[in-house]
Amino acid sequence: MTSEAGGAGDVPRADVLVVGPLANVDLALAEALSRNGLRCLVVRSARAGMPDPAAPPIPLRHLTSDRILANRGHLWFLARCRRVRFIVSATGSLLGFLGPLWFLRRWLGIPPHMNITTGADITEMALEGSLKGFLFRRLLRAAAFNWIPTTTHALAALRRLRLTNVAFMRFPMPLRGMADAAGPAGPVTYLHCSHLDWGLTDNKAGRNSTKGNDRFFRAFARAVADGADIRCIVLDRGPDRIAAREALRRSGCEQRIEWRPATDQAGLARMFAEADVVVDQFDAGFFGWTAWEAMSQAKAVLIHLDPECVDLLYDGAPPVLSCRSEEEILRQIMDHQDREALRALGDAARTWVWRNHGSDADMAEFVFRICVASGLEPPGRATAVAGR
Repeated sequence: MTSEAGGAGDVPRADVLVVGPLANVDLALAEALSRNGLRCLVVRSARAGMPDPAAPPIPLRHLTSDRILANRGHLWFLARCRRVRFIVSATGSLLGFLGPLWFLRRWLGIPPHMNITTGADITEMALEGSLKGFLFRRLLRAAAFNWIPTTTHALAALRRLRLTNVAFMRFPMPLRGMADAAGPAGPVTYLHCSHLDWGLTDNKAGRNSTKGNDRFFRAFARAVADGADIRCIVLDRGPDRIAAREALRRSGCEQRIEWRPATDQAGLARMFAEADVVVDQFDAGFFGWTAWEAMSQAKAVLIHLDPECVDLLYDGAPPVLSCRSEEEILRQIMDHQDREALRALGDAARTWVWRNHGSDADMAEFVFRICVASGLEPPGRATAVAGR
């Protein structure tokens, strides 16, 4: 392997530098880009921590552990930037890694960059009147392109900012193979694993990255009262977790609820086997990482999908239980009490998510955009499928 002097050990040569550890987006993108022929480095802060090479948080088959580096400060990071041709930054992480050097980027030889927005960064922070919001808008406008999730509020933010250097692409998820499990028995089991957040506790002005899960709990309680044989596992996480406990206690269905502590991605993957239906969100209008992972495990997903958001990426409606209002959620719960029908929906969901997100469906465009912006020669693609 060809290396260069790195000041503290050898650093492999690379075309692309990737930063932004939220939900391991950095590892997922570097793995996909490596699979498609680009040499990548990932740099992580001490706060994010380094992945365990023996048990990485997501499957890594093309990105090797020597290409995942711990950050050693602004000047060290600048040196890494100047030795690559392009930077991929998630959630504005490039600003933090460069610090004050960001303002001198045009004179310091920092290569072009793109930004991946993941949620509240584009729907809230990009619209703030704060210094953080101002800097993030500058990052977005200076990018070669921005990968934007097609959520309802993200699209509204694009219109408000009049941001045109954007791309909508299907994220190449590092999906896991099916877990070996017999599946749940007894009552139809719901797994509520999204943040407990409907804007009750954290309700600052301009906030819109809520989940709307208070509507699910009201609908769930009504379904129990109407005789539905159901139960729900709830992860104890999110700003409205105390309010959720109190609301469920008052609802009279507390005996149908099992509380679990928050867990990591690996723990959540194991928990999917206990559920018939995974509950996502009812405000964003589009998928998040958890919903795709649940679908890969052949689970039915209860979620709000906005047709405008869906039509920007997919042909036809995804096989999920789509709903938004309390009445719609109640109707989906009452209409889907047949476990075999839920399993059939889960099988369809698994096929769909592997075709759209377990493959490199849009990576050819992503790699081409990077090559155009950086002057790199387009590499040969190693494979079209992320692996099962």
